[in-house]
Amino acid sequence: MNWDNIIEGLIGAGGGTIIGFVAGRRKENAEVKGTELDNIEKAVKMWREMAEELKGQVEDLSQKVDTLMAEVHDLRAENAELRTKIGGKKKPQPTEDPQ
Repeated sequence: MNWDNIIEGLIGAGGGTIIGFVAGRRKENAEVKGTELDNIEKAVKMWREMAEELKGQVEDLSQKVDTLMAEVHDLRAENAELRTKIGGKKKPQPTEDPQ
């Protein structure tokens, strides 16, 4: 056996191993990045859905607050009127509802 053939065989096998490793590593990195992007997209979708749900809840609560503020205003006016009728001390009423 010739040493040249042995050295060429080792170099060829080593080169093939290195090329295979580099190609495999690149493919693995690409798959990992693809998986990371999928996970990010799923997380963004979940946050978007939660934000939409919370937006609806905020709108509902805002309407309820407006209704309750109007009711408080009406009740304060009624209370002042009743106090006046019974001769009680009239408490000054605010002109605007604080928010």
